[in-house]
Amino acid sequence: MMKWMLNIFRRRLPTSYRQRSFPFNPWLIRYGNDDRELIEFFLKMFADAFLIKHGQIFFLCPDDKPIDIYHAFCRFLPVDTLELEIFVKEMQRHYAVSIDSKQLKDLTLGQCYEISRKLANNSMHPTPPLINRSVV
Repeated sequence: MMKWMLNIFRRRLPTSYRQRSFPFNPWLIRYGNDDRELIEFFLKMFADAFLIKHGQIFFLCPDDKPIDIYHAFCRFLPVDTLELEIFVKEMQRHYAVSIDSKQLKDLTLGQCYEISRKLANNSMHPTPPLINRSVV
């Protein structure tokens, strides 16, 4: 029930992102098809932090910066960076990544993904489960 209610408040990506004609391909070109499920998990985690509809994650590219996406959503709203802070907390929870929202402002989604994979591969922290896993 709670997940259904949360989905009501999910947003669509700004038009500039949704008009891209190559959904998900940049991720597969850069990281390969073997990482597809890991990439989807990572992007869903990002979408949950920003309350983006999960079907929209495929329009995001590795070179997109979370701060730019945040500013595209919040052009006319007061800036509080809550979405960035939630994303940082989720990265800490799922990947044991210790970055803060100030560092995140300089990183792209691809760099965040690479950091999360590198730390998951080099530590005893488990890789997030991929089957029937909801990040809410």
